[in-house]
Amino acid sequence: MMELTENMRQRDDQEFAQLLMRVRTASCTESDVALLQSRVVSKSNPSYPAKALHVFTTNKEVDKHNENHLKILTSQVFEIKAVDRKKDVHTGLIDLSISTKPSETGGLREVVSVGVGARVMITLYSDVADGLANAVCGTVIGINHTGSNVNTILVKFDSDRIGRQARANSQYKQTYPYAVPIQRQAVQFFIGRGRHSVEAQRTQFPLTLAWGCTIHKVQGKTLDTIVVSMQRQRRFMPGQAYVALSRVKSLQSLFLLGFNPDAIRVNPAVLQEMERLNTLPVQTENLPETQMPITSALTISLLNVRSYMEHLVDLNFDDEFRKSDVFCFVETFLREGQQLHAQDLILPDAVCFRKDSETTLGRGGGVMAVASKEVKPTELAVSTQGLECTAITITKATTDVNVVTIYRPPSLSPDSFRTKLENLVRSLPVDTLTVILGDFNIDLLKHPTHSILHTMEKLGFHQHVTKPTTDHGSLLDHIYTNSRNTVTTEVTDVYFSDHDMVSVSTKMAFLESCSA
Repeated sequence: MMELTENMRQRDDQEFAQLLMRVRTASCTESDVALLQSRVVSKSNPSYPAKALHVFTTNKEVDKHNENHLKILTSQVFEIKAVDRKKDVHTGLIDLSISTKPSETGGLREVVSVGVGARVMITLYSDVADGLANAVCGTVIGINHTGSNVNTILVKFDSDRIGRQARANSQYKQTYPYAVPIQRQAVQFFIGRGRHSVEAQRTQFPLTLAWGCTIHKVQGKTLDTIVVSMQRQRRFMPGQAYVALSRVKSLQSLFLLGFNPDAIRVNPAVLQEMERLNTLPVQTENLPETQMPITSALTISLLNVRSYMEHLVDLNFDDEFRKSDVFCFVETFLREGQQLHAQDLILPDAVCFRKDSETTLGRGGGVMAVASKEVKPTELAVSTQGLECTAITITKATTDVNVVTIYRPPSLSPDSFRTKLENLVRSLPVDTLTVILGDFNIDLLKHPTHSILHTMEKLGFHQHVTKPTTDHGSLLDHIYTNSRNTVTTEVTDVYFSDHDMVSVSTKMAFLESCSA
């Protein structure tokens, strides 16, 4: 097991770094609370950084903050409506409205409001190699338009490393040498499920206002200054306060709008796991001189892809997707009998195991596990009646591992699902490392003591994911293992799905004899 002990972001402000360590475990002292209280600022205070990024817990608060800033722009504001096309994939009739949530429309907003001087954020990857990725921020410095029709939005990003190639190729580089031209993009997605699904396409600028954003969007970022709104502390989920407060390098760069220590919360399951890991002994057993330990990492990834074939290009675009031994997909939308060729598999030299949805005619549902041939995958015979799941056995470092991928559609009640899942688990081979993962459609952040956790604990399985796995801030994608060995999970944002990619890794050791 490895634990990072040096705080790099706040290494020059050790008092702040130690405070954040206690925020992380919701164990703040009275001194910590007083120190955070000292960072509360009113909007009328001369020291209030009105132009700094503000973060909130809800999209409603974000929208209100951004709209208020838009109103005080002195430049012309353009209201750019998306162009939508939709058709029922079975009848040809248009019978459903398109969601107003960008997370359900490929990251593109119904209306983009911009003006020169507006702070904006990219909502859709356009060129990752050039740094034009989701959540990158900048300022609008020009708008090419004919009347009210906007053709191009010119954005100067906060880092000059972003969009270097785009600036070099820009037709506007003489007039706007520091600007990246942003143009409309078209994204296809589906509305509804099964026979009521509608194929839709939205064309829109991949931007949103960014004077403010949700806490989820700043995860992993380092900022010069941040304003955290804690006026609605009851809406803070476990761990959110830590994420928000720890984005800056020093306490003096942190400003709070309101403060209540009750907003600093930790998921009890996370705390329990941290305490368990801290009690694990260091293995010091001596090995014979003729034997050397060989360590091999096993990585399994999961993604609710909402149409595997339609996003195959996106999956192939990023090498990160090919670093897994097994890649599990749910909501593949694959039809029974639909053939996949070798070039259609995300992993090189791999085989796939599928369970296509039987009732949705290829729209909605479906599960698939793609496994590298190096791990010798074979199908596992288990009780899967009434479940959308695949079960395989792989071999890594001479150790057998069962991998079970599951999708629970909202139409399957949690009680019925729990019974079927219990039957499945009881049919698995005993004394074998097993990973059960999938979209359970049960939000463990909203329901941290859900009965599914008790059922799996009773069966000897522990749930490892602790962060939100969707753009909505919910934790729907679960990973369970029956091993108390150290495993690590990682949640990675994916631009083409409202679910994040969730990966689990563990190190597997075996002994290899060495010649003298």
